[in-house]
Amino acid sequence: IDTGIVPHPDFGGRLLAGYDFVSDPAMAADGGGRDSNPLDPGPYGKTGYHGTHVAGIIGAASNNGSGVAGVNWGARLLPGRALGPATSGSGAVGTLADVTDAALWAAGFSVAGVPTNPTPANVLNFSLGGNVPCSSIQQEAFDRIFAANKIVVVAAGNSTIDAGSFSPANCDGVIVVGATARDGRRASYSNFGSEVDIMAPGGDNSNALLSLGKDDNASNGEYDYILQAGTSMASPQIAGIAALMKTLEPGLSQSQVLVALKSTARV
Repeated sequence: IDTGIVPHPDFGGRLLAGYDFVSDPAMAADGGGRDSNPLDPGPYGKTGYHGTHVAGIIGAASNNGSGVAGVNWGARLLPGRALGPATSGSGAVGTLADVTDAALWAAGFSVAGVPTNPTPANVLNFSLGGNVPCSSIQQEAFDRIFAANKIVVVAAGNSTIDAGSFSPANCDGVIVVGATARDGRRASYSNFGSEVDIMAPGGDNSNALLSLGKDDNASNGEYDYILQAGTSMASPQIAGIAALMKTLEPGLSQSQVLVALKSTARV
């Protein structure tokens, strides 16, 4: 659930159809509202192809003599575009309604006005959030997804504050991921606190994570590899591991996955 996707060749043909849930055409910056095309519109929106970078960490192809390898290079990837470009500066923005509908649809639930999802996801990654309480609408959606035995992994946030004030990290029924720097300590920007379930490498300004992107300065708009850092990069590593676990044991619950993650993590 992110800014959308570009069909980078390093996905190895495992991108599923997905959907664009950004309802406001101005926010979408792609000429329309909700539609069946989850393409990330790119540089003028200054999203930095965030969704593609995150998806690459989960599932970039391996053993292909090119680029990087994702955590789970056999995973199929279902892009739910719920964020559009910020009107100024960098980053992306979205509405609670769009993010919630994207999550429910991705998990296989019906969403009014949107075609049925033929390939529901078993693991959902949210590399997004804001300094707000968990809303009742959002919590209800997560409760439904949790009850359906889906796994939800969310970024703790990059504001150097207690993750308890950061949504969706402060919602129930989610695995919250903080970020470490190269030395294994908490990255300076990472949110922290009792809401954080586990940490994963998120990088920093001098040691960011390399993943998939696109070079918009090239005349032919070549697909490329770009560096980004944040809990947005830590979360998909845990999502990729969860997907591997679900492949081996499809009946695993989120609680069982979290116990396994914690019991095998470095303390």
